[in-house]
Amino acid sequence: MTIYTPGMRIICRDAEWLVTRVRPANRLQDQVIDCERVDDLTRGHEATFLTQLETIKELNLRS
Repeated sequence: MTIYTPGMRIICRDAEWLVTRVRPANRLQDQVIDCERVDDLTRGHEATFLTQLETIKELNLRS
């Protein structure tokens, strides 16, 4: 299980997001992730994802 933290970049719903806030969900292993889009066309759009329901991949920027 990945633990998400503010500042991480993730891919969710075929878009790149910057994690701005992370909160625990009802169950201990799930998280509520607040994000902001980082691509040029939709920069600044916000969304909230629940790890229990979404497919989320950590973006490794070191490659």
